[in-house]
Amino acid sequence: MTAPTYDALIREAAERFRAAGIDEARPNAMMLMLHVFGDTRAALIAAGNAPVPKALQEKFSAAVERRLKREPLQHLLGSTCFCGLELEVNRDVLIPRPETELLVELVCALFPALKKGDQGGFCWASGSGPLAVCDLGTGSGCIAVALACELPHVEVWATDRSSVALAVARENARRHGAERIRFVAGDLFA
Repeated sequence: MTAPTYDALIREAAERFRAAGIDEARPNAMMLMLHVFGDTRAALIAAGNAPVPKALQEKFSAAVERRLKREPLQHLLGSTCFCGLELEVNRDVLIPRPETELLVELVCALFPALKKGDQGGFCWASGSGPLAVCDLGTGSGCIAVALACELPHVEVWATDRSSVALAVARENARRHGAERIRFVAGDLFA
């Protein structure tokens, strides 16, 4: 028996996703195969008619089954894009919503003098120090990391009750050179 090709597996997965009512069936199938394939989209397209090794078939099949059970694509891929940053996400954190990017844009718009490269040294009227923002319930750290990257002269704090979520947030901060964020485990109301 001949092994199925990459194109055939992607097509079959997309059909199963469509039948299950999963939006963007073909892009979901393609993203899962890219994740399993471990190379660029161009390389996957070039390999389209090549037979898929058994180990990759099994990994892809397992990912397809998880997606059919409505596991979020971002959790299966292990990452998502937020404000142009690739962030780790998993079952321990919520997936950042696209509309949350508006919050980051609004904060940046409020303090244009603090944007990247500006050494303005903005302080509160009291003169007590640099502007500080706190991301309560930080989860993946998406807001804190994006603000730290966009507003390098702002003090950024990130809190979460979950130490596991804070570990994800710290890794996202490290990945994007935003280690200056102060992470605190605790209840946001405390």
